[in-house]
Amino acid sequence: MDLHMLLGVILLFPLVTTTANSSQLALPGCRDRCGDLKIPYPFGIGENCYLEESFNVTCDDSASPSMAFLGISNLNITKISLDNGELEVLQSVAKDCNDGQGNNNVAADFWLSDFTISATKNKFTAIGCDTYAILEGYRDGQSYTTGCMSLCDRKEDVNFGACSGAGCCQITSIPRGLRNITVSLSSYYNHSKVRSFSPCSYAVLAEERKFKFSETSFEHFENIKEFPMVLDWAIWNLSCEQARRRGNLACAQNSKCVNSNSSSSYLCRCLPGYDGNPYHPDGCQDIDDCIKSNPCINGICKNIPGGFKCSCRKGGGWAKRDGNGRGRGIMVNDVEEGSKWIGAEVDMLTSGISDDKILCICAIYAI
Repeated sequence: MDLHMLLGVILLFPLVTTTANSSQLALPGCRDRCGDLKIPYPFGIGENCYLEESFNVTCDDSASPSMAFLGISNLNITKISLDNGELEVLQSVAKDCNDGQGNNNVAADFWLSDFTISATKNKFTAIGCDTYAILEGYRDGQSYTTGCMSLCDRKEDVNFGACSGAGCCQITSIPRGLRNITVSLSSYYNHSKVRSFSPCSYAVLAEERKFKFSETSFEHFENIKEFPMVLDWAIWNLSCEQARRRGNLACAQNSKCVNSNSSSSYLCRCLPGYDGNPYHPDGCQDIDDCIKSNPCINGICKNIPGGFKCSCRKGGGWAKRDGNGRGRGIMVNDVEEGSKWIGAEVDMLTSGISDDKILCICAIYAI
């Protein structure tokens, strides 16, 4: 006799609500914003508000809106990411022009002592039709030099949309750990042959996703002095194990230490089921999954530290995706016990459900 399952299912998707994160960004008594920019610890504004000097932020309240700078430098911070260990700052654009009355050449310098330039988020780019650009820097105490060349005789020859060497050139791979850079520009013919449509060259080491070479790039860069660049930051010059041995690990409760991919330092991240600032003394806070994402469809959700538990109606069962594109389930009320079942019926029932949700099945019958 064939065994068939007839499953009565009611799919309910109530509105998802979220609660505001109650964890603090800054240390008690410290500013947590500079203008529109959030300043989370280990960064801080003012004495005793940052973990160490490299995380000191200066806020210029005379600007409108207020502007944040890294320490006493002129590096304008526009974004701080705790999750990725990244800073977005504004980097000067190098420029070389022939306006018919003489050259105007401006190099761009960028000096870092503690943080490094992201090798995965930035690209070295130069635009112009009589252009060669040089990038010089240091990594691990050794000098590093690279560059590219862009040439074209007519605007019609420019390959807009791609940095292929005609109107735009790009170095798409830079080494990890790069710091203390200088960007310089020069030309072969002083832009004299292309001055009617490309009198200037520009170069910058900048965030790749913020730049797209287009028909307006030559004119657009005339008015741009700075461009976003991403820096990698991490805690001290220690690995997780070294910091644990020394007893000065900066990761607070309900967080974990992760070695940085960009340096010999480390980052802190909240454990699964927790959210907040893993560097703050209050640590990461438990997420009420039942309120945040309604993970129990047709069931009762109970929040537990770092996770949740679903209770399904007596006599029924539950099903969910297994993370590998298949459905799986248990044919009893308690989601932690019972006989497991996998089949086409479960795949069909869970086809529209994300991996982090559990579907309570209200009735199961065997014939």
